[in-house]
Amino acid sequence: MMNYKIAYPDKPNMGDLLNKDMLEDIFHIQVERGDRLTSNMSGIGSGLHYAQWSLSVSNRLKQIAYLPFAAREYHVWGTGFLNSAGKATPFYFSKMQFHCLRGKLTQNRVEAIIHQKLDIPLGDGGLLAERWIGPQKKKYRIGIIPHFREQDHPLVKKLNESYEDSTVIDLTEPPRTVVETIGSCEYILSSSLHGLIVADSFHIPNMHILFYPMGERIMGDGYKYSDYYSSFDLEDQPRLIDPDHLPTAAEIQENYKIDEAAVEKKKDELIRVFPR
Repeated sequence: MMNYKIAYPDKPNMGDLLNKDMLEDIFHIQVERGDRLTSNMSGIGSGLHYAQWSLSVSNRLKQIAYLPFAAREYHVWGTGFLNSAGKATPFYFSKMQFHCLRGKLTQNRVEAIIHQKLDIPLGDGGLLAERWIGPQKKKYRIGIIPHFREQDHPLVKKLNESYEDSTVIDLTEPPRTVVETIGSCEYILSSSLHGLIVADSFHIPNMHILFYPMGERIMGDGYKYSDYYSSFDLEDQPRLIDPDHLPTAAEIQENYKIDEAAVEKKKDELIRVFPR
């Protein structure tokens, strides 16, 4: 069994933990969590953000310390940038092997850094969630997925109380449990990117919602959402939750634009180009 050291945050968060739980099962590999210093692969998440110069002095000093390690072979699969900030640092990208990137925004930035066009698939690795556990029997009408930093927002409770047969999905529960619950919903409202991506994997109509104006609380400026949707030639159109005008199932369905065939094609491509 091959061993992979993948860079992802040490947090109880479904999106990050798919790097281990899901990829081990699908690709029959052994995954160990690493950071930019110790890993040899960046998978599901925004790992390329940490290969740039940061405006933070402490992060910049850390990146300087990483310089001796940056020249080794490093695989990039389904990864993107976190936000639009950061200065490109070509040295960090010199030994990267790009197998798949999350979206066109990331692709354009990488191509500008390495001065080379990339003929690779686009898509987030989280799209393989349905291939991991298979179709699920429907149990809930609407699943509500707050970002793990927004679980206690009062509008989460308001949403849950406003719909029949709804459930609030806790991203800090075991990843397989989270994915199964998402798959068992007819519609999804999510402020979490990977809540939306996993819903897309199951072809569940979903809507990107905001509990705060974009960038006010969650790290990032909405870039990673725009990047993901750019892989489908779509624009991110988040909806700021108004307690007096909550989204209906009909609105979720009407505004959902992702094509099932495009999702299945991306799943096949993600599997095909996984570094082995």
